[in-house]
This record gives sequence, C-alpha cells and structure tokens, in this order.
Amino acid sequence: MSAAPSLATVAGRLSFADAGRVLAVDPDPPLLDSLLDTWAAAVPGALERGERPPEAAEAAEEAKAASAGAGGERDRATDGNCPDGDSTGDDVPQLAVLARKPVLDAVFDDFHARCRGAGLQEADRLSLSVLETPQPNALVVVDDRPVAVVDGGRGWIPVGNVSGTKGSTTRDERGGGGLYRDHVAGAETYALRTPSREALYRAFAERCSPAVARDLLDLLDATATVRRHDPCDQLVRAYLVGARRGVVNYDLRRASEGCGLASPSTLSTVKAELEADGLLETASVPQPRGRPRQRLEVGVDELETASLSSIPELVRELRTKSDE
Repeated sequence: MSAAPSLATVAGRLSFADAGRVLAVDPDPPLLDSLLDTWAAAVPGALERGERPPEAAEAAEEAKAASAGAGGERDRATDGNCPDGDSTGDDVPQLAVLARKPVLDAVFDDFHARCRGAGLQEADRLSLSVLETPQPNALVVVDDRPVAVVDGGRGWIPVGNVSGTKGSTTRDERGGGGLYRDHVAGAETYALRTPSREALYRAFAERCSPAVARDLLDLLDATATVRRHDPCDQLVRAYLVGARRGVVNYDLRRASEGCGLASPSTLSTVKAELEADGLLETASVPQPRGRPRQRLEVGVDELETASLSSIPELVRELRTKSDE
C-alpha cells in the first residue's frame, strides 16, 4: 500500500496521514520538491506510465462505481489505478502550495516535475498559488496549525505543535491557517501547462500508437531531468520518436496539441529547427482526398539505430556540431 505523505525530519518523519489539508507557505525549492515527491508517491497514478488501454480504464471506472453503489465499499481489486490494492488517493490530504514565483519556476523548470504536478492536480490533490511577499520562515500549515520548517542539513526541523485534534475549533487561526487561506484565495494561480504522464500516454497511444507512447515515455525517462531549452527537450523527443516509428506529422501534432504538450506554433518551430539541423526529414503520404500528409523520418542514421537511452546525448552532440 502507498505510504501516506510525510516529510523527512532530523527526528524521523513528520506524517500527514491524518490531515485534511496541508498548506506549504513560502517553501524553498528543496522543501517544495520533497513535498511534491511524497505526495506523488502517495497518490496512485501520479507517477504511473498510464499504459492501460482506454477500454481497461473505462471498465475499471464502471466497476468502481458499481462497487460503491452496491455497498459503499470500494472494491480495490478491480480499481484500475490500484491493481495491487493500494489506496485510491481519496484519503491523501490536499496539498496547497503558496510559493514565490522564482521558486515555482525553479522547481517546475523540469518537465518531469511538471508532469508529476499535473498528475496530482488531475487527482485533485494539489493547488499552486503565487506568493507575492516572502515570509520570515517557511511554514507547513496542517489543518490550520502552522509549523515553521527549518533546514537542518540532514533533514527538516519542524518547529511548532502538530498534535492537535482534526476538526478542533480551538485553534488560533489568526496565527496561521486562517490568515494564509485568505492569501491563497486571493493569489494568482500558477499554471503548469503540461500534461500528466497519463494524459501524455493516452494522447499518443490513441493518435499514433501504444508503441509510440511507450517509446516517448522511455525516451523522456532516459534522463533524470528534461529542462526548458534543452537541445533534446520533450518536444524534440516526441518528434524523434515519431520519426523512428514513421508517424504522420498530422497525427503527432494532434496528439501533442490534444494533451497540452505544445501549441501549434511551437510545434511548427521545433519541427523546422530539427529539419534545419538535419535531424528530421519528411516524406509525402498521398491521401484519398486533399493534400498529401507528411510522414516523419529520421535525418541521421545514428538516430535511427541508437538506443533510446543514448538519444539525448547524441542529439546534443549533433546539434552542437550543426551550430559550429
């Protein structure tokens, strides 16, 4: 069973298992990363590859609804997100984040982090808001109980009382939770503009093929981070997977646009750059009606035969040479 969200501290772990809502106020990037990691690990599907075919997911949802209607008990054995009987995620507290924009930008500069956040948002377990004014200390507000969090080097040091009874009306909301709830309510929402892994897989499996979707996730996982402006970013990887599989450009564009991976103009720019660098070519595919479509092809033999894990470094080398 998935572990409940918790935070590593110098004295062990601070568990949020019994919390109804957790609010992180002005966390630095390491603290925010730690919280997102533990929430993603606790919510089924937030880190999954999403390789279940659509019909299997629909059957699981129907079985889940039927089970709930029959007796109110969820049949975990038929839950498509929890094949081994894990928690469905409904018992995981919501995590609200109120952080400065540079912190959010730093954490979510990585495509994997944005996918992880998108998965939590799809599960209704995460909200992200922009904090305008830095606070004296980072806080973790657990059901309106503010706890200062200090970096102890080998773990976080929580300073405050987190042992109150859930639902108590005796807490001093003026000192923490109530005040920051007002801040969250009036704050600008931070948009990730990235699909979850589940949404990414489904879009490419339906528009292109499950093999293309699997290759794309494998190629994304070839590196621990996929930063913006990387010579082999997520869009370059999508095009190269499509080229290795002979995907029609129209289908790859529709998959990318459909799941929110990129806008049409951005996709056109990336494709043109790859063609200019000699990494991508196209071949005309006649259609029964209308203009021919373009089938994507790899422009360099090395990219055709290379293992997926070696492609990011190979692309960086090839694109560096093309710029010389």
